[in-house]
Formats: sequence, structure tokens, C-alpha cells
Amino acid sequence: MLKSVSRITAQENKLPPKRYCLITTDPQHILEQYSVPIKENIQKTDKLPAMNNTEGRVVLLNDSMNVVDEVYYHESMHSDWIYDTEGVSLERISFLKSSNTSGNWQSASSLAGFATPGYENSQFTDELEYNDIKVELESEIISPNGDGYQDKLVLNITGNSSGYLINLFVFDVNGNEKKRILNNELTGTHNEIIYNLAYNNGLTLQAGTYILFLEMIHLQKETFSCKKAFHITR
Repeated sequence: MLKSVSRITAQENKLPPKRYCLITTDPQHILEQYSVPIKENIQKTDKLPAMNNTEGRVVLLNDSMNVVDEVYYHESMHSDWIYDTEGVSLERISFLKSSNTSGNWQSASSLAGFATPGYENSQFTDELEYNDIKVELESEIISPNGDGYQDKLVLNITGNSSGYLINLFVFDVNGNEKKRILNNELTGTHNEIIYNLAYNNGLTLQAGTYILFLEMIHLQKETFSCKKAFHITR
């Protein structure tokens, strides 16, 4: 039995297919705390039911009071890597699986700022089964000359990468560490990492060949690691 029902809006608002919408009583707080690339996707409402951080049940009803969807949530659904879940969104991974399917929820990626208000979840996938982890460089040759083309190194990590902690290093060909790009960041299902070619001391890497070493650690899965070579030209 529902304890309380809150009406999102008294006016009819049409939400186009595959559009995202954030419903909140305090849009300004969201704008101050998180990155919001599409501000018009924020919907202000006067009242929302209180939702306990520990556990609760959320039910979405239509105007005829029929259940559209519902989910029972609890704090154990968050990643075990996260000590303090305050301000961390709990995201549904797949729309193709039931809201209450075990494992279909995950903490938002730290690479996305722990929330994606008004746009696609950092943990989202449109596949029923997640593929193996894929690691790809947009280009293996980087020319940081300021022309806007291949000035930075762009690495994409996709597939079954949700819930891992990621470490990413740059080494020269002699095995000397030049930069630790990421340090124990929580991944999502789609991760784009952009590196500006700086040393640990802030200077820019010189022309030459370098090695990216990627390490991903999971509490229930085997550790994943790989190496990718890239070349800087002037």
C-alpha cells in the first residue's frame, strides 16, 4: 500500500521518446552540484515523496493511478567500492531488464561525477547481455599542435566494464612512469577518457612512443588489464 502520492505536474508535458528528464524540487541545487549539459531536461515540481537513503520503494503511476513501473531499492545495491553514498546516484543499467532484476542497478560512475541528471546514465547499456570489455584508442598517433585534430589522446572503454575500479598509467618505452591519469575511479558501461599529454610534473610529453597501461579491478570478477601503444609527433 502506498504511503503517499505526489503529482509531478498539474500541466500536461509531453516527453518525446528516448528523451531524459530529471524531476526535482530544487533545480538550482542540481545545477550547483553536478554537470548538467541539457538544462531544459530538468523538470521542477513542488513536492516529491521523501526517499530514505537506506531503502525504499518508488512507484510511477499514470493519471489513472495505474502502475507504470516500480522499484524497491536499498543501499546494498551501490558499489562496494563506495564508502559514502551521499550524493551518488543509483542508476538502472538496462531498460530491457525489469527494474527489479538483480544486478540491474549500479552506482553512477565517478568519471561522470557520480550522477548524470537529465541525460543518459553512466551505467546504461541497451544490450540484454553485456559484451566483453573493449578498450580502443581513437587514434594511436597524436599531434598536439593546437589545430584541433588529434591534439589529445582519447581512450574509450565499453562493454562489461560496470562496477570496476580503474587505474590508468602512461609509461615510456623504457618502463618509466610518466603519468597516472586515473587513480581508483569507478567505471561505467561507456567511458571516454581524454588525456592532455601532460607529465606528472605538468610538462607536456615529448615526441616519441609511449605505453598506456590499464588496470581494472572488480570485487566479483577477475582483474582486467591491457596495454596500448601510442605515438606523439610534432
